[in-house]
Amino acid sequence: MSMSRRRKLYSLTADSRAALRQWLSEPVGERFQLRNIGELDRIAERFGDAAPDLAGAG
Repeated sequence: MSMSRRRKLYSLTADSRAALRQWLSEPVGERFQLRNIGELDRIAERFGDAAPDLAGAG
């Protein structure tokens, strides 16, 4: 039997998802550079449909 640590699952409320979308739409001072496809996978997994279209950025 595997002894694994319990993980707590969090989810966004409608208000927090709207706030995240607003925050993601704001301009930033410097451009984000994604150098590892694994990072993109984690971002997409974490934010789902609220994530910016990073695959098309460039």
